[in-house]
Amino acid sequence: MTQNQHFKIFVSLFLFWFMTLVPEQIINFFCYFFILTLGIIHGSNDLQIIDSFEKESDLKKNGIKSYVSIIIIAILFFIFLKKITFYVFIFLSSYHFGEQHFNHKNFEGKYIKNMLQILHGIFLFSILFLNQKNEVTTISESLFSIIVSSNFITVLSILSGLCYAMILIYNWFLYNDYKTLLEEILNFTFFYILFKATSLIVSFSIYFIIWHSIPSIFDQIEFLYKKKSKSLVILYLKKSSLLWLISLFLVTLSFIYLKESILFNSFIFAILFIISIPHIFIINIMNSYFKNRSRKS
Repeated sequence: MTQNQHFKIFVSLFLFWFMTLVPEQIINFFCYFFILTLGIIHGSNDLQIIDSFEKESDLKKNGIKSYVSIIIIAILFFIFLKKITFYVFIFLSSYHFGEQHFNHKNFEGKYIKNMLQILHGIFLFSILFLNQKNEVTTISESLFSIIVSSNFITVLSILSGLCYAMILIYNWFLYNDYKTLLEEILNFTFFYILFKATSLIVSFSIYFIIWHSIPSIFDQIEFLYKKKSKSLVILYLKKSSLLWLISLFLVTLSFIYLKESILFNSFIFAILFIISIPHIFIINIMNSYFKNRSRKS
């Protein structure tokens, strides 16, 4: 297990323990706060990433148009094709989470990494849904007009878990990569306990911030500035400061007016949906550029 994973588990366990000492309302506020700050900030420099692409690339030439077009398409799908949008969003988010999780992991098999990336995310979502059925059903119905049945969640968790295990075991037998198998067993044991013991917003925020957003921020800094340092973290945050202030305003305003927690959760996930779709595509392209640049150097 890498030092980075040790750190993520340690911080997650610390937060898990800390939350047992603090009233639920305060915990929820901090979860919303970090989702709407660090969570949004990790996707707030997409245009800066586009601007850093090679001048001759099509995305560089049509960057803003492409980015805005994806947002408009996402909103239109969200308005007119809600049920399809739900499944597309889960699929894309699953791949995105898995892509970040295995971003620095090399596999000998040609397609193993791609399969593990999507299965990691699907299995993660399925065990989250499995342990938070009531909240997930309410939010999916209010946002996407779709009822996620218990049977669907159970079948999805079993099938995705079996497929994920089979690919990991296959990778172990073929390439003697037992470490990845053991790491994922430990990771998902921890995720299951976390998702079982906490609410949806707490479960999601710990994974989203500690396991996804913060590592993504450091990857983006390395891509944008060719290295990592404290000063570059500050520079990155400065470039995101406007969105940071807007998010602080939104979390305060929505916390005051959306007194029902389920409405507030729906509001949070609606914001994440709108900003996530273009971000997923940009980060995927960034990772491709990163790999090509690394090969050239």
